[in-house]
Amino acid sequence: MNAGLDASHGTSRSPWRDRHEFVFTLLTALYQFVVLGVRLYFPLGFAALVGVSIWFARRRR
Repeated sequence: MNAGLDASHGTSRSPWRDRHEFVFTLLTALYQFVVLGVRLYFPLGFAALVGVSIWFARRRR
């Protein structure tokens, strides 16, 4: 793949554009987690975190 090249024009991409895409992707992922993930995964994720923490604590002894 042509890393650093814009596929539509074949020109070099600016670092600002890469940074902009990264920030946009990060904010989109954060929004999706807040809107979808917290309500769906937080109760189960918190219980899983506690369970795995206890399991690891017992296993280390």
